[in-house]
Amino acid sequence: MPKAIRRVRSALVLTTSLIAVAGLPSQVWAQETAPSAKAASAEDKSGTDSPDIVVTATRRELRLQDVPLSISAVDGERLSELGARDVQDYVLTIPGVSFTDASGGRQTFVVRGIASLGAGATTAVYLDETPLDIDLRLFDIARVEVLRGPQGTLYGQSSMGGAIRTITNRPDSTGFAAAVDASINSVHRGGAGGDVNVMVNVPLVTDKLAVRGVYYHEREAGFVDNYAVLDRIPGEVRDPSSAPVTPTTLIKKNRGAHDIDGARLMVQFDPVERLSISGTYLWQKDHYNGLNSEDTDIGRGRLIQSRAFDEIWGTEVQQYNLTARYDAGFAELMSSTTWNRATGRTARDVTYVFMPVFQKAYDILVNDGQNVADLLGAPSVNERTRSHQFTQELRLTSQGDGPVGWVIGGYYNNYSLPAG
Repeated sequence: MPKAIRRVRSALVLTTSLIAVAGLPSQVWAQETAPSAKAASAEDKSGTDSPDIVVTATRRELRLQDVPLSISAVDGERLSELGARDVQDYVLTIPGVSFTDASGGRQTFVVRGIASLGAGATTAVYLDETPLDIDLRLFDIARVEVLRGPQGTLYGQSSMGGAIRTITNRPDSTGFAAAVDASINSVHRGGAGGDVNVMVNVPLVTDKLAVRGVYYHEREAGFVDNYAVLDRIPGEVRDPSSAPVTPTTLIKKNRGAHDIDGARLMVQFDPVERLSISGTYLWQKDHYNGLNSEDTDIGRGRLIQSRAFDEIWGTEVQQYNLTARYDAGFAELMSSTTWNRATGRTARDVTYVFMPVFQKAYDILVNDGQNVADLLGAPSVNERTRSHQFTQELRLTSQGDGPVGWVIGGYYNNYSLPAG
């Protein structure tokens, strides 16, 4: 029987934004720019922002200091100096921005304290012109922009708190370029990790056509040890002040290691002066060999867990994007078409959640003193997911230095998930 398809999200949004950039009363202008100036001042001291960075968070190119919104940005050179490997490494330096990590790649960004009580996100995450929900590596990146919300008009869904945009370096048709970056690291009382990153840019037709490829591999070391605990009673709720359960047999060390493999392939084609077409393919695979969670009743102060098997979490994402821009003089017309496919797998040990229930039922029905865990083995929750997403955006943005700027656009998103 074919699987049913549950349409989780299918939306068409038309937006119009009218922005007065001059001729405003001076008091109103001061009120709008004060948050931006304050943020820039605070972050200039820490060296994360530069007023000379050109950003496109408002859907037009402006210097950071000229954007009449609360925005932070950092370029690729500064990201390298900071040693930032992913977006989290940067955004945690920005006032008013935080993120939660429930292990296993489950991360949520929160801007201005606006968080969702449900499963939906309140901060939009973008790669160039495309919504994206993966832990992207920050290699060969032009800049990262954090725009405080609400930004529903310019960014649509999930942007009540704001938007985080990662802008990649585009293919350069004027010359060949290549870069290699590698590092190793270790965690105190944990495992070893490191990363390797490679970029190659090849011009095919001068000033017309170029290809840029990026590959990266990273291992984030695990640091939680998995023990078999013989004197721990399944489902027992222990008094935190009581003596900790004694770990007995070490099964595996340094659980929770995270392996990331990914690649980007970009093609830039400029057939005529006013038309630019770019295509991007993105692939990334994440795998956790166990979750880095601690069982606090097994030797407090030690990073230890007790699992009957290696819990796993993994995803694989493939994304195709085609973006075209046409300069009409008075405005720029942009079209971005994206198709995304993602698969995921999780396996969780729930022995200490369900086994007490099973044991109680067995004792009532049979009552022969048998340990039901020996009969059933370790209960687990296994899940496989597969999703598809199609996104189309059309946008017409005014150009020039006139007193009024405007943006007119349409956004369509269809997200499907096999059910059952």
